Amino acid sequence: MAAAAAAANVKGKQQLRMAALRQNVLYGIINSIVGIPTMISFAAIVYQDPFYKPLLGQLARLSFFSAATHQLVFTLCSSLPFAVGQPQDVGLIFLSAMATSVADTGREIGLSSAEIVGTALLTLTVATAAVGVLTMLVAKFRLATLVQYVPLPVVGGYLGYVGYFCLAAGIGLGCNTNIDSFSSWSHLAHRDALIKFAPTLAAALVLWVCMTRARSPWALPITLAAIPVAFHVYLLVTGATLQQAQDAGWVLKPQGKTTEQFWELYNLFNISDWRLSGVYLPALARQIPKMLGLFFVVTFGSCLDVAAIQADTPYPIDFNNELGTVGLSNVVVGLTGSGYTGSYIFSQTIFSMRAGVDGTAHGAIIAALEATIFLVPFSGVHRLSSTLPDNLQ
Repeated sequence: MAAAAAAANVKGKQQLRMAALRQNVLYGIINSIVGIPTMISFAAIVYQDPFYKPLLGQLARLSFFSAATHQLVFTLCSSLPFAVGQPQDVGLIFLSAMATSVADTGREIGLSSAEIVGTALLTLTVATAAVGVLTMLVAKFRLATLVQYVPLPVVGGYLGYVGYFCLAAGIGLGCNTNIDSFSSWSHLAHRDALIKFAPTLAAALVLWVCMTRARSPWALPITLAAIPVAFHVYLLVTGATLQQAQDAGWVLKPQGKTTEQFWELYNLFNISDWRLSGVYLPALARQIPKMLGLFFVVTFGSCLDVAAIQADTPYPIDFNNELGTVGLSNVVVGLTGSGYTGSYIFSQTIFSMRAGVDGTAHGAIIAALEATIFLVPFSGVHRLSSTLPDNLQ
């Protein structure tokens, strides 16, 4: 009797462990699917200057490597087993401003395309590593609580501008136009932009309804997958080709290398034998003030993220320890050359916590799937529609 009871107890524990593992893997897959369009969008926002558009597929692959590296560090070092750490929207303004500034400088003084791209990539890599080092110092000296002294109107104003910045970039991408100032919103008055605006708005509304009304955790990833599938079904039904869609501005045209091994992406840095003659260092130096601003918003935003997570977590969280994880993650990402500042994604972290995620398999799945997108020798960006078209002409 005792042996049978012990065997049943062992079997019950094994079943519980397997159920927990399945739960962790399931939510790792869900969070990965949700992150795919986000990383592509972030690459499009950071490199929104028209100069970088032909390279967006390659640059987006680097964003996935950045995401995978962030997630790996958070999975290994965070005290929260359900943590989701990814490139974050609060730093996009500064990263985009740096990349755009480098492109403007390059055009002004006549740098080659390779020098401009190499300088931009090196600038973002240095910025990310520097932000990581400074954030780790803030954590080491336990200064995270100082953010409480920042006036709330300042916080609200910055977050409001981040929202506006992402809105403008998203609409500009969907309508195949550049919205970089208040006056440039007039570009939407053109017929072609208006045609594309309708499906852009429709897709946004569908996602909003899905996020606010749906109860299933699969609703959002299925919807995200359904939108590009619907686009290609539309092409099939109407007899339109992908080439026609690209010519009409519904899909990015593949330019440059369409297949490339992951190690070849580092040729974009234009650095040979560790010599920096292929980059323009004065343009990098001009971005130092922006790097300091980036450090502030990443540190402050990370503290807000941890505070939001703490509000839903039944046990106390060491703010400075988690901020140290954020800093380390950015240092590692900077050293890998992928160059996107990141932090906790509090919405996905809380989502995973409420789902009962309690193991490293969750984060490992996210990191592995994102790394796979980086490692495969091609980019799928040129097959994804920016909107769901109702007219390709």
